[in-house]
Amino acid sequence: KIGRLSAHGRSVPAVGEYPDPDIGFYSGTSSARGKISRRRNALSPCARTCGACMEGPFGSFWRHPMAEGFGFTLKATDGAARTGVIHTTRGEIRTPAFMPVGTAATVKAMMPDSVRATGADILLGNTYHLMLRPGAERVARLGGLHKFMNWERPILTDSGGFQVMSLSSLRKLTEEGVTFRSHYDGSKHVLTPERSMEIQKLLGSDIVMCFDECPALPATEAEVAKSMRLSMRWAQRSRDAFGDRPGHALFGIMQGGVTRDLREESAEKLKSIGFDGYAVGGLAVGEGQEAMFDVLNYAPGFLPEDKPRYLMGVGKPDDIAPKQLVKGLLVI
Repeated sequence: KIGRLSAHGRSVPAVGEYPDPDIGFYSGTSSARGKISRRRNALSPCARTCGACMEGPFGSFWRHPMAEGFGFTLKATDGAARTGVIHTTRGEIRTPAFMPVGTAATVKAMMPDSVRATGADILLGNTYHLMLRPGAERVARLGGLHKFMNWERPILTDSGGFQVMSLSSLRKLTEEGVTFRSHYDGSKHVLTPERSMEIQKLLGSDIVMCFDECPALPATEAEVAKSMRLSMRWAQRSRDAFGDRPGHALFGIMQGGVTRDLREESAEKLKSIGFDGYAVGGLAVGEGQEAMFDVLNYAPGFLPEDKPRYLMGVGKPDDIAPKQLVKGLLVI
């Protein structure tokens, strides 16, 4: 045991004292790194938000604590390989993990029990499709996405940014957001960071993705840089609109194409905003598999070690195994 830390006079349990899934991580530089756990609820409200109150004898706790009711335990590492557990109020997600896609609130050709029997701990729902049909407000009136699709375990929803990108002939992009026409019936819609957060709240997903723009590749470095910086401004707006939602987590999305400097700039901005998890986005969009693998050799290293990582949009067998699973990424 390392001993006890205290915050505002309240004692915090040391390693091993609580077999509790609500885990925090120590970011110090001693041999204790990553080993000290504590109950988040044992800390005062100030200690959960104020960096000065998170100081310990070996370093400091992360300045952007995870959402209440959400946590991540890093079990083991071997080089770039990671294995861990994401803790949610609806159950644990073992990582690395594969997320089956339930685009329109169902995994095609499978019943929920059959999906669970494959070992899946989490499903993905698609914000763009669900907002158009049957509609987020209707799903909310029917009890939320978990009840609607008869899946009581964790659900992650994307922000809709990728699908809007694919509608380039039907959309108009501005600083405010995206105006587009439905590919179903041609009706006009506006999707902004704030509206994306509202839709995902109505759906009731456990993990929410911030709203971003995902540029198609190949593109010039200037185009990718402009898009990435817009996504970072939208990430801040998403964080602000998400607010404080105990039991629900918000993930930031790294962009930057295949340019290392842009990827690092994006990661630094996301870390300064502070998210419960971080995604590597903007891949599998035309850059080619070799270029994608090159990015994945360095991009995850820009992200915090004590938060879950999510590789977005990569789901072909030769894209996943064994190359990305050994990096400890949550993938779809």
